[in-house]
Amino acid sequence: MTTLVMLPGLDGTEVTATILCASFVTAPHPGLIPFRGVLRSPLVAVVRAIRRSRLLIPGYASKELRQAKARTWRRVGSTALAARSRAVLQVDARPQLQSCRAPLLYLVSTHDEVVGRSSLDQIRTLAPQARVEQIEGKHLALFTHPRTAAASITGFLSGRDETCGAPA
Repeated sequence: MTTLVMLPGLDGTEVTATILCASFVTAPHPGLIPFRGVLRSPLVAVVRAIRRSRLLIPGYASKELRQAKARTWRRVGSTALAARSRAVLQVDARPQLQSCRAPLLYLVSTHDEVVGRSSLDQIRTLAPQARVEQIEGKHLALFTHPRTAAASITGFLSGRDETCGAPA
């Protein structure tokens, strides 16, 4: 989320609309901040292996999701994931979000284990104009429910001039 809300034009003059999904304003797991220094490649490799094993549990993930995750894991190494994890723990985009005047849609997964409910609460507090749409599922709800996400985005964009900014 930091990259998005730091882009110029979010004051509503250059950006038509802003759409966030599974986004966070501050570190989604603040309890991990003290451990930021140990988030290095070897530890991340072990965590990846453990998380990957969950995908083998029947009913946990669809075949398509398992395949997509496998492709992603092959492309992104532990060093890159460790660096990204450290960066996530330093995020504080509250001032940028609060000053954002562009119409805002936030797509939130109902059972997101990565980006928790506190992120939704922060977005509602800092950007009360945000329209919130819930998508059934875990963190990758955009992937697992693309039609629902597309319908939410299309509805938001088509009604932007009249309804944008009305909290859902």
